[in-house]
This record gives sequence, C-alpha cells and structure tokens, in this order.
Amino acid sequence: MDEQLLLPGLRDPRHLVQLDGAWDTIAALLKAAQDKADVVIDVGQIGGADTPMSLITASDLVVMLLHPTLRHVAQARPRLDALGRYVGTDVPVELCVVGNGPYSLKEVSVALYDLPVLGWIPDDTRSAAVLSDGKQARKSFHRSALVRGASALGSAMRRRVSSKQAVAG
Repeated sequence: MDEQLLLPGLRDPRHLVQLDGAWDTIAALLKAAQDKADVVIDVGQIGGADTPMSLITASDLVVMLLHPTLRHVAQARPRLDALGRYVGTDVPVELCVVGNGPYSLKEVSVALYDLPVLGWIPDDTRSAAVLSDGKQARKSFHRSALVRGASALGSAMRRRVSSKQAVAG
C-alpha cells in the first residue's frame, strides 16, 4: 500500500476515559481505512482495564511482540490468556520475536500455547531510538536491520490477512 497514515497513541492513561465510548466508532473508521491503507495499532500491554478490546476484536490479526526471554514469555502468558478469553478464535493471534535470547522461536511458540511465530525483528536499539525518542536518523536508517525486519513483518502480516480473507471468501 502506498498511503501511510499515523494515528498517534495516547500517552496519558487518564485520557482513555474520554475515549471509552468511542472505541467502536474508531474501530469502524479504521476498518473502512483498510481498503486504502494498512492499519497497524499498538495497543500496549494487553489485559489491563485500559486495553481497547473493541479495537482488538475488530482486527483481522493480533501480533504480540516479545523478547525470547523467560521474563517476557512469563509476562506474555497471562496477557494471552486474557486475550483468548475475550476474542476466542475470532481473531488469529500470532507472535513476533524481538532480538535474540536464550530461547529459540520454536521454544517461545511452544511456551505460548503453540501460537505461530509470524516474524522476527532484530533488537536494533539505535534505530529504535529514532522512532521512540525522536533521535536523529542516520542516512542508513531506512536500510537498518530494524526497518528491514519491520518491513518483513508487515509483509508477513499482509500475507496472513490475505490468506485468511481468501479462505473466508
């Protein structure tokens, strides 16, 4: 898709109360936009009272990002439990592993209910700081490991959603 739109997330959890009744409308708007652009939403940590579950249930795919470490896998399990109780099998849930760690992609998948690992993104802190902290981008930023990994993840997400729609259609 050629068009790229950005809807920045909320930084202050106190603002979530103001959007509480609007999530269904926002989800409908984003669904309409997907004909013209890919829509990717970062909802933060899943399972808290501030998780916009109506956005998640309106999604074609949920991808949880985590590092292949004991801490991240242990933290992911209850969040995936909460997500599963809410969406059941209506929305496919897959994983994206960030960086290297003591566990293989297969081990992470097995530990997390055998969910498929859709992709892997390298842990590229210098490039990530451009996106998260507004650091100055190097000339090579668009060719960085992080950008290449994110692009590959985006392609995998498009293929997954397309195959799901082909089966449903």
